[in-house]
Amino acid sequence: MTSDQHKYRNIASDCINLVPNWYQADCGPFSFSLSIDGEEYPFYNLIYNTPNLNQLLGSMNRKITSYVKSTKHAKNLLVREFIQEQFVLEWLGYNSSEVKWDDILFYLHALSRRTYENQRVTLNMIIDVDQNENGIRIDLDRHQKLLDQLGTSPFTYFRVDPCMKIIGYEEIRWDEIKNSQSYKYLPEFLNPFHSVLKHKEYSVHLTSSGDWIFMNYWGMIASRRKGIWTIYDQNTFKNTITKCVKSYNAGATLYEIAFDLSFKRHGALLVHDPESKVIEKIVNKECILSSGSEQGNSFIADSVRDIGIGESTKALGNKRLLTELASIDGAVIFDNRQILAFGAIIESHPNANGQSGARSTAALSAYHWGGRPIKVSSDGEITLHFESNNGDEKCDAKLEFL
Repeated sequence: MTSDQHKYRNIASDCINLVPNWYQADCGPFSFSLSIDGEEYPFYNLIYNTPNLNQLLGSMNRKITSYVKSTKHAKNLLVREFIQEQFVLEWLGYNSSEVKWDDILFYLHALSRRTYENQRVTLNMIIDVDQNENGIRIDLDRHQKLLDQLGTSPFTYFRVDPCMKIIGYEEIRWDEIKNSQSYKYLPEFLNPFHSVLKHKEYSVHLTSSGDWIFMNYWGMIASRRKGIWTIYDQNTFKNTITKCVKSYNAGATLYEIAFDLSFKRHGALLVHDPESKVIEKIVNKECILSSGSEQGNSFIADSVRDIGIGESTKALGNKRLLTELASIDGAVIFDNRQILAFGAIIESHPNANGQSGARSTAALSAYHWGGRPIKVSSDGEITLHFESNNGDEKCDAKLEFL
C-alpha cells in the first residue's frame, strides 16, 4: 500500500465515522461506497439512508477528492479536521440555510482557545431563525472579556439571530423545564435548553469539557468532541441503536443513558441479556440481584430490580438511577423486564483476547457469550458490538462514536 493509499483509507474512515449509523465491516444489509481518486471504500448501514444522508453522501463523493488534493501537504490531523468540518457545515445547512453556521464555527474555535480565571470559557446560545436584529454581534472581540462570564450556567443563555446579533440575555425558569415522557435525543444536562427550544430555533453549546453541541427542537444534530465531529440523523440513528440491541424499547432507553454517561466522562458497560446467557458467565455471583447474598447488592435489590429497560418508556422515570448504577465498576446486566445484576465481572471469552482494557474485554466477551453490550469509555467514546448480516452472510461488527 502506497502512502497516498494509506492516507486515502484513513480519510475515508474519518468521513464514514462522521455518521455513527455508518460502519465498515465484511457485510451488511444496506451497502454504500465512498470514492476517493478512483478508490472505492465500502461501508454499511443497518437501515436505509434518509434523503439528507443520501444528499450528504453524494456531496462527499463529488467533493472529497478535490479536498484531499488541496490539502496534500498538510498534516493528517489537520486534513481530517478540515474535511470533516466542510461536511458538517453542509449538514447544518440542511437544517437551516438562514443561519451563518460558518461564522458560528469560527467563533467556537476562538472561544475554545480562551480561558477565564484559568477555566475554559463556556457558552449557551439559542438561535432564533425568525428574528433579524440590528444589534451587536456576539462575536465582536471588544466585548469578549464581558461575554466570557455570561451565558455559562445550566440555565442562562444568549438569544441571537441567524447572523449572531444579540437579541437578549435570558434565563430558563424552573417551571419551564419539562421532564420528557418519551424518548429524547440529547444528554440530560441539555434538557433545560431543549425545554424552551421552539420550531425553527437552534441551540449551540460549548461545555467545560470543550465539547461543542448543536441541537434543534428534536434533539442533537451535531457535536465536536476531542476534535472529532459527529452528525446525528435523528430519524434513523436511534433506530440503528435499537437494531444493534434487537429491542426497540431497550435500545431507545440505552441511547439516552449512554449519552448521559458519555458527556459526563463516566465509563460504563450495559449488557442487554434477554436470553440469560451472559448472567451465567458472571464471576462475582454475589452481584446478581436474585442471589440474596448479604455481601452483594441485595440491600438495594428491591429498589432497582424492576426497572424495566425493555418495557415501553417505563425506565425513563428511573433514568438517573440507571445512570448511577452504570457508573459503578463492572457491568449492569438486564433483560427486558428487570435488572439482573450490577457491578458484574464477566468471564473473559476466548475470542475477546487482545483488547486494550478490562472494559473493552468485558464488552466483547459479553457479545460473544450472547449478550448485546453498549460500552462507554471514560473519555466518552460509545461502542456497540453486534452481528451484521446480508442474507446468509454474517460477520461481527461494531459502531463507535462520540
